[in-house]
Amino acid sequence: IVMVAQAALFVCSSYATRFAAFRYASQHQRCYIVFYSVALILNFIAAIILQGFLSYRQMVGVGARTFDGQLLNQLGSFQELFESFPMQKSVGNTLFRYCFPTTFLIPFVFEGLFNVVIAKHLGWLLVATKPKITGEAAIQALEPIEMDQGRYADIIFNTALLTFIPFITPGYMYATFVRFLLSHLWIFWYDSYKVLRCVMRFSFSTPGCHRVGLKLFGMPISILAGALVFKANQWSSGTGLFGHGHLQGPSLFLTMISVMALNLALYNIALAIVLKRFSSRHDRTESTATYAEAVKNHPAVATYFSVNPIHCLRSKLSLCKKLPGVP
Repeated sequence: IVMVAQAALFVCSSYATRFAAFRYASQHQRCYIVFYSVALILNFIAAIILQGFLSYRQMVGVGARTFDGQLLNQLGSFQELFESFPMQKSVGNTLFRYCFPTTFLIPFVFEGLFNVVIAKHLGWLLVATKPKITGEAAIQALEPIEMDQGRYADIIFNTALLTFIPFITPGYMYATFVRFLLSHLWIFWYDSYKVLRCVMRFSFSTPGCHRVGLKLFGMPISILAGALVFKANQWSSGTGLFGHGHLQGPSLFLTMISVMALNLALYNIALAIVLKRFSSRHDRTESTATYAEAVKNHPAVATYFSVNPIHCLRSKLSLCKKLPGVP
C-alpha cells in the first residue's frame, strides 16, 4: 500500500508539473521536486496518524496497560497516551516498517527493474518481432530513458523519515539508521550505473534544482530540532515518567512548531549567505569584450564555440576563416 501510494504521488506530481507548462526544463524539475517532497511528507503524516489510531483502538480492545498498570483509555491527555510505552512501541514499529524496506530500498530496486531491465528487454522484443518498426521508430523504441533530478525529493524524504525516529522509543534508532545507510549505498551504486550506462540525456543547465534541494533539506533538520525539544521536555520532569514534562499539551506543540520554524528560517539565512559568498557567477551584462578577446585571454576555457561538434567541424574544414571570433 505504501509503495502504491508513493507511486501515485509520483504520477500526480509529474502531471501537476506538466500542467504548469513551464518554459524551461530546470523550472519543471524544481517544481516537481517541491511538489513530490511535500506530498510524500503529508502522505506519511496521514498514514502514521491513521495507523496510530487503529493501533490504539486495537490495544484498548485487548486491555493494554502502561508500565504502572493503567489502561490506555484511562490516560488523561493525548501527550500521556503518545508517550506511553505501548503507543511508542506501536508507532515505532509502524514507522520502522514504513521506512524499511518499503521506502528506503524496494522502490529503487523496482525502479531499476522496470525502467532499465524490463523496458530495455521489451524494446528489443518489439523491434525484433515487428518488421514494420524501422528507422526512427526503432530508435525511439530502443532509446534509453532521460535522467531527471527527482532523486533530490527521494533523498530528502528518506532523511525526513530518519529524523522522525527521535519522537519514539530510541530502540529503533540504530536499526533504522543502519538500514538507511545500506539502502543509500544501493541508491548511489544504482544511480552511478544508470548515469553511465542507461541514460540518454540530462538537463543540468542551471544549479536551480541543487539549490532547491539544499533549501528543502532544511525540513528534516527542522523536524530534528522539534524532536530535540520533545525529548528535552520528557527529561525535564525529573521523575522518569513520560507525559509529565514542564510543557504540556498546546504549550509543548507551540514550542516545537516555533523552534522548527526558527530553525528553518536560520538555516535558509545561513544557506543564502554561504551560496552568495562562494558563488562563482559573475555579472557580465556590462562587458564589452568580444569572443576573440576572451579566447585569447583564456585559451583553456571551454566555450560553446570550442566544444560544440558542429563548430569544431566547421573549424576543421576551414569554413569560417572570414568570420571573426570563431575558432
